[in-house]
Amino acid sequence: MWGINSKMDYNCLDFSNHIHVTGEARSGTTLMKNLFRCYNGTLVVAAESSPNLLNAFTGTKEERDFILSQKHLRVVTKLPYSCSKCTPFTTENYPNLTNVVYVVRDPRDIVTSLHGGLRPDVKGPYSWWRREELFNQYPKTIDSLPVYFLKVKYEDVILNSARVQEYLSSAFNLDIVVPFSSWHLLEDNEGVFSKAMHGIRPLSPESISRWKTSIYADEINSLVSVNSFLQEWLIKWGYS
Repeated sequence: MWGINSKMDYNCLDFSNHIHVTGEARSGTTLMKNLFRCYNGTLVVAAESSPNLLNAFTGTKEERDFILSQKHLRVVTKLPYSCSKCTPFTTENYPNLTNVVYVVRDPRDIVTSLHGGLRPDVKGPYSWWRREELFNQYPKTIDSLPVYFLKVKYEDVILNSARVQEYLSSAFNLDIVVPFSSWHLLEDNEGVFSKAMHGIRPLSPESISRWKTSIYADEINSLVSVNSFLQEWLIKWGYS
């Protein structure tokens, strides 16, 4: 991997041709990044990667330089960050980055979502241990995001995939070659995209409001009942 060694390196990056996907861990950022493979002329970086394009590719320097020289490609990177770090991560460290997709998801589903790539010794949902922090900070983070962030609800991606695909196509001037509803038919490069999502599969509403049938449902209801700000936010965003 390569890092940024000077301001000159950073200023040479073409952020106008770069799309970065971010959001809370387990909010659907991996799926959102993969869906960009349904557009023509996108280069989706398989590994988790910051917007530092010099750090986004493995291989030789010559291979990296060749890829970055292909100005017709829209490079898509993804790195989830906790609600307490997302905004400073994108606005302070990468001031030239303006093409950002932030995935919004019902925080109750976030804290009960299982990660398909966790080690066998890691038990339970990935974000459950920080449920109180997330319930308090997540709505505030969403409401304070820069205006140029494109906020895309995970639930809309699942239930209204065609509308979301057209929205992103228009926002980034991308040509659709495969509908989001058929994204699972794309080649998966030896499984590098599927690990966190429990495999490649069609978009399904089964992942929406799954928290209601989890063993944590009662505690979640209890936490929400004493958090009036979260209650109002859930209603505002259509999470009744």
